Amino acid sequence: MDVFERAAQQWFGMEGVTRGFLYFAVEPGAARLLNPGVLWVAKAVDLFRSNYWRAVMEDSLVSFLDVCWQREPLQIRSDAALREAFLDLLSTLVSRGGHSAIALRDRVLASLNA
Repeated sequence: MDVFERAAQQWFGMEGVTRGFLYFAVEPGAARLLNPGVLWVAKAVDLFRSNYWRAVMEDSLVSFLDVCWQREPLQIRSDAALREAFLDLLSTLVSRGGHSAIALRDRVLASLNA
């Protein structure tokens, strides 16, 4: 995992690299990268150009967060740093008005309040 963390620190400011990671991390063989990936992406998100968000990154990030929530809800709930990063990313997406992000937020909030 150190290799991925170092790569994230160095390269996640590049939207294309981060997007590639988002596609890769949801594959079954990369399941161990989901939770740390949330933290890595959350740090990089401020570096993305705003026009890249709408065109490319938004859908990839919603899909990534959705898979994270499906596979790791207990870990996300119990780890304060992970939960904060996850909810910050989700809030950023929701603030952009995407329907899939809003739907994911509603599912997450419903399960958090259950």
